[in-house]
Amino acid sequence: MTRYYVALAAVVSLFLLVMLMAVMPASPVTGAPAAIPTPNAAVDRTNWPPQMYTFFNSAAMTADTTSSCFELANYDVMDVYYNIDQGTTNTTTLTLRFGNTESALVNGVNIVASNTADASGLQPYQTFGRYACILADVTTTDTITITVNALAK
Repeated sequence: MTRYYVALAAVVSLFLLVMLMAVMPASPVTGAPAAIPTPNAAVDRTNWPPQMYTFFNSAAMTADTTSSCFELANYDVMDVYYNIDQGTTNTTTLTLRFGNTESALVNGVNIVASNTADASGLQPYQTFGRYACILADVTTTDTITITVNALAK
């Protein structure tokens, strides 16, 4: 008789467990988090070896200036070197600009922002579109000398 009650208790417990799971509200289902994009694709570059481009070559500036634009559509990244020589304090921002035409450019990231002292640096940046230029934004008419070149790869 004890076996009968133990078996009955097991069946009833199993039934109650199944019913409990059936009536419980399900937790909301969410999708996987967005993946972090890979900054540079692994692309065969044998036909496009690294190329050096000079945006500003010791250019003396007293006003906002956009560099020459270069066609960089075949490159994924460029290592940008800049050197800012402040003759007198002239707050300067260097901004990457990209576009599919040379006349319709959009601002990208700042290479350096609100610079007020002599500075230099070398950083990699991703390229977009067909053309790349650099905008040198200065706040006064005091002369400042800027050099910017990039190794596209």
